[in-house]
Amino acid sequence: MPVILPAPVCAANMFTTPAAAQTTTASAPRTELKLAAGTPAELRLTADRLQIPDDGTELQLLVTVLNSVGQPIGNAVKGTIEISTGKGLFPTGTTFEFKIRNGQDAVEFRSYGQGKIKLTARSSGLENGKVEITVVESGKKSNKANSK
Repeated sequence: MPVILPAPVCAANMFTTPAAAQTTTASAPRTELKLAAGTPAELRLTADRLQIPDDGTELQLLVTVLNSVGQPIGNAVKGTIEISTGKGLFPTGTTFEFKIRNGQDAVEFRSYGQGKIKLTARSSGLENGKVEITVVESGKKSNKANSK
């Protein structure tokens, strides 16, 4: 039977968003994450956008634990998301320690410098999850996408 989870919510929101970047949104609809059985094998790290402006605009990272055939599973897993290359900030600094429960955990991320940022989710004994973010000069559009 599928487990119904609310849309991911950031574990800690310590950022102050610039007034120009603030928007009002309705609460996120509930999403259905179908959890399979299995042993944790890898992490998937995705972002709600792969391109952000350099004005401190936030993006949301989502780390999901997967079994050996790439299906989300509900196992509890602890690990770290770190910046492999580039500069940026999590609410907790330059790294974020996650605790996956019910298959996923989420955190906000931002950068004030232009260029490429590579992020890696790590947990002992699991294949790493990776995503690359491009930070562009303010005023340029950002796109919505996901990566593995």
